[in-house]
Amino acid sequence: MDAQEFAEWVAYSRLDPFGNERGDLHAAMNLSMLYNINRGKSATKSPADFMPDFDGTAHSPQTLKAKFRANLTARDNSRGNDG
Repeated sequence: MDAQEFAEWVAYSRLDPFGNERGDLHAAMNLSMLYNINRGKSATKSPADFMPDFDGTAHSPQTLKAKFRANLTARDNSRGNDG
């Protein structure tokens, strides 16, 4: 593949994305929909809230567990549940 053909593929992917980014966006759209229809009174989330973050920041299992528990607690509080 020469440079011109590569540039054409890059331009095409900007018009009609394909590959992993497209799959991530599709999954994020579904997650956003599921979250929003089950959210209770909490704030809505957009697909951008569910897109993978590949900035190189490593998240420990403890950090992820704490975030997960905080989300569950917020959800339960918005529904008036005690847990």
